[in-house]
Amino acid sequence: MDALRNTNRLLCSQVYVAALSWRFSATVSSAGGFVQTDCVAWNQLVMTRLRHEELESELVGYKLLYAEAVHQSRQDVVPRPTQYQPC
Repeated sequence: MDALRNTNRLLCSQVYVAALSWRFSATVSSAGGFVQTDCVAWNQLVMTRLRHEELESELVGYKLLYAEAVHQSRQDVVPRPTQYQPC
């Protein structure tokens, strides 16, 4: 779970860095190079966002597997009620 949280933080920081990089490149580049830089930056931003969404979907899958495992382990530990049979 911690690994997934760290990955999520990393992706968020990459999106932030990509946005800052785009702003810096747009400011420094010339008018002709601006369009190319703009396209590259947006492409990187979109690709990072798509990867982030893929990881979110994967995280949901792991959470469901974890919930199922916990549920199963609790069923194995908790004694199931049996029918009363008088002696």
